[in-house]
Amino acid sequence: MKKALLSILLAFTAVVITLGLAEIILRVFFPPAVSDEVKLDMHGIYKLSDDPILVYEHRPEAKSEDTQRKIMLRKNEKTAPPQPTVRYSINNLGFRGENINPDDTPPLLVTLGDSNTFGLGLNDEDTFPHRLQMLLRKSSSPLQVVNAGVAGYSTETERRFYQTHVRNLKPEILLHIWCMNDVIETPTATYHTDIRMVMVHHFPLFEEKTRLMLYNKSHIFKRIVEAYNLIMLDINPEKFAFVGARDYRWMFQKALADPENAAWKRTAEQMEKLFEEARADGAKVALVLIPFQNQIYEDSVFRYYDPAPARKQLADFAAKVNVPLIDVTDDFLKNREKDLFMDICHLDPEGAQITAESIYRWLIENGWVKENIESETAGEQNQLPASP
Repeated sequence: MKKALLSILLAFTAVVITLGLAEIILRVFFPPAVSDEVKLDMHGIYKLSDDPILVYEHRPEAKSEDTQRKIMLRKNEKTAPPQPTVRYSINNLGFRGENINPDDTPPLLVTLGDSNTFGLGLNDEDTFPHRLQMLLRKSSSPLQVVNAGVAGYSTETERRFYQTHVRNLKPEILLHIWCMNDVIETPTATYHTDIRMVMVHHFPLFEEKTRLMLYNKSHIFKRIVEAYNLIMLDINPEKFAFVGARDYRWMFQKALADPENAAWKRTAEQMEKLFEEARADGAKVALVLIPFQNQIYEDSVFRYYDPAPARKQLADFAAKVNVPLIDVTDDFLKNREKDLFMDICHLDPEGAQITAESIYRWLIENGWVKENIESETAGEQNQLPASP
């Protein structure tokens, strides 16, 4: 018995020493490319959600600052633009923007979406929901715009966010703002931090906070997590798709070019259910399509596949479920001499302004909003000064 216990103790000691030596070797000779810690809340405005589908949500009354993430993704770009500090303000109900009194509100127009709707990398006043609000105020519309965008949410989590946070507001109009990467139906990965958080989220062992602690403290665990995700990426690319070139190739060549693709079918099902629920709640519903940078600029470094089928697939889906489609792509193409994006998908202030104007014009032309022609001329209504 003593001999067996001694053998177990020696084996345990050997394992500990081996792991310790491996940890030292990895730290000294193979340091990670990015050494800062992975955090659940990189932008200072999130909290873990009690809802298992959402995983995280905005922290009410949170205020934070961030660095604008301008990335050069066009072949003719020579120098990096300035990186100004931007401000994020979350209101009393967990939406970005002004506070809302749920017991005494004007008619609401809710923009439901992901980081583009939220305005990641933009000041509060530069987001397209805020710019849309300014256009509506100029035309004396009573509608109040609610920015219900949360960075990193997919179609599934956007639908759930409608059920848990938006439905009780009883919006008159619901605009579902859709970006091409919303088709990546990963298990509600926290994209608002960074891709390492997504890898930690996918790893099957331990509770998430424990995984996060081990990932930050142990280089061995870090390499195990990374190896697991790389293996699973080849086995199940739809679930383990990452934000990157391979990810976008899969989106445009597979998921958004084939109506029978499994990820697209799951996404379409979630959208259709969202529209049914919102209509049953009494809201007018429209689908808004915001293009990717490679759909606008021929010199995009991501222009190595045809982005046209994706746009057609969204149009066909909207027609099938009888939901109006507000596709702002043509307005972006008319303005492609301007710089409209901060990266492959996120809008800069110019892109946000064009998006707001496109949506506003559609609302007027289709009678969803009445324009007060005595207050402003049409040209004045479609122009806003740039944010200082």
